[in-house]
Amino acid sequence: MLSLHTVHEEPNHALTVFGPVLICVWCGPLPHNAQRATAVLHQLKRMRSSSHRDKLLYVYVAGATSTFPDDDARRIVSGYLVHFDASVGIHEGDTLRASIVRSIVAGMQMMSKTRSKNTVVQTSEEAGRVLFKLAPELSAAQYQRAIDDTCALALAKR
Repeated sequence: MLSLHTVHEEPNHALTVFGPVLICVWCGPLPHNAQRATAVLHQLKRMRSSSHRDKLLYVYVAGATSTFPDDDARRIVSGYLVHFDASVGIHEGDTLRASIVRSIVAGMQMMSKTRSKNTVVQTSEEAGRVLFKLAPELSAAQYQRAIDDTCALALAKR
């Protein structure tokens, strides 16, 4: 049985690895700052150069109460794209603001010139289904559980 490996955790933020997937969660008032963005980038590079040469997927979860990353973090995050084969962004929430954010992020990803497939969804259940299509060696439910467990880890550190 594949287990969830914790790379980093702190209040409102967690970084885990599950099979071919790096999962990054940030929730609450703490933004995804340059320090956290750099830690994720280093993990992506390390995984791509060693254990995940064939397939590397990236999932990020932006909680419904998350604030936007600062300018430095956005610059660092833009460097993520070359390191993974596909990404799934979960922007939680059922408000108009959350819907607009998902639309903007999806539009920006469509306009970017990357080789990776990028998808934006609202829930971990949707993300699990997308990941299953990208990496069918695990079930959609297993991916969803890994995402939910990473979210719980970030929330437990509050």
